Amino acid sequence: MRRFIALPLLLLTTVLVSVLVPGCGGGTDVAAPRSPPPAPVSTSPSPSPSPSAARESAKDFIRRFTAAEDAVQNSGDTSAYAPLTDGCASCDALISQVNRIYAAHGMIHYDGTRILWIRALGHRTFDYRVRVGRTVYRESDTGRTRKLNGGEVTYEIELRRAGNSWVAVRTARLAATTTS
Repeated sequence: MRRFIALPLLLLTTVLVSVLVPGCGGGTDVAAPRSPPPAPVSTSPSPSPSPSAARESAKDFIRRFTAAEDAVQNSGDTSAYAPLTDGCASCDALISQVNRIYAAHGMIHYDGTRILWIRALGHRTFDYRVRVGRTVYRESDTGRTRKLNGGEVTYEIELRRAGNSWVAVRTARLAATTTS
């Protein structure tokens, strides 16, 4: 079974997985590569769809979802990210972790995510590869400042249609490499 984690949560859990996200530790199950990745895609976030807007594509939602994860870590404000999820345990873990860090007057400075490619695996399931930036964080106002290097990560995400858009119902890390 794959281990479920929030997308950029990988960076924070690299060092403190047993402390920050109880129950997400243990072995790392990594799926074997499927097929060569498709060509890179644009990483600019799509604007939020308006009620009269055309249906948002799943790939555009994934771009918006990834941008929202970046923003929630840097701001501590989960109000724009939470509605993009529904029953996603790893997404809920990210929300809880960010809330805990910012409530303790900690901070997260995350250099962001660049989507390299997105591939449909089925009607509602996709995998995608991202390059994640460096993270500097402190769990509380008195905590030690820590730095994590970025790297590349492949994720799988399962979506559910929600009106003209989507919500994330599950995310899983498939593979990761870090940079020095």
